Amino acid sequence: MNELSRLFTTNDLSCIVDFLIPGCREKTKMVNNLREDEELLLGMLKDDRLVNQLTGNRDSLVKVSPGFLFAVFLLRAKQDLEQQPYTVEQDTRTKLFVFDSGEVADFLNDRSVLIYLIEMLCSFVRINSYTTLLQVRRGVWERLRFSDFDIDSLIRYSELVDEGSRYFSYKRIADICLFTIGIFPTCLGTRHEDDPADTGRLRTISRRSREELRRFGTYFYRQAARQRDAGLRHLDRVLLSLSERFTQAEKPLLHMSRFYLGFIKDQLFLR
Repeated sequence: MNELSRLFTTNDLSCIVDFLIPGCREKTKMVNNLREDEELLLGMLKDDRLVNQLTGNRDSLVKVSPGFLFAVFLLRAKQDLEQQPYTVEQDTRTKLFVFDSGEVADFLNDRSVLIYLIEMLCSFVRINSYTTLLQVRRGVWERLRFSDFDIDSLIRYSELVDEGSRYFSYKRIADICLFTIGIFPTCLGTRHEDDPADTGRLRTISRRSREELRRFGTYFYRQAARQRDAGLRHLDRVLLSLSERFTQAEKPLLHMSRFYLGFIKDQLFLR
């Protein structure tokens, strides 16, 4: 079964054919082949011409889904990391050069991890707010409003629901931490008064340090992996791996953000 192709629309697959095999006479058959054959799809997603088309022609961006972009650029980040000897880790004051690029690239060889990261990135294209009634004690109900990009409200929510109902909030808190460090690292420890309105959602998280987000991410991925829902969704192993290798998981996202998403990420995320 081609798990990767389920992330893409038929139009996405059609665009691959248009970009890489212009004038293809059996386009429908080729699209179907891409839907069924994961290795064929992966090979075409890694094609240099596809990356060049998406980075060099803004009109191409509106033709494909965000998930398609993330897949192409994550795979390119993986290839780039395979060709360099080290990665860079940023702490509060210094940059550290770590000779682990091979391990980081190998992390994305796990297809389940790759798919998880693509879906995670897609979940931050649009931010949602929820209102729910929670019973805090017998006869007393509290109306809780929370955003799925607000760590504090998600922690509050997880404290009020039963232990067995915390999968979503635990996983989402960890996702926010990984997403922020990987895609918007420069927002940490900064002020946003002069930023465009569409970056306003980052204000709620910018006061947290990179180190704090790493601790939260590691902890909450581990907690999410222990939830029954993680096993039912076959994500317990992936979530535990993200907890254990959180710093490595940041690096392909950082590379992708810097070299491939930099020109569109403010328009693409947190709407």
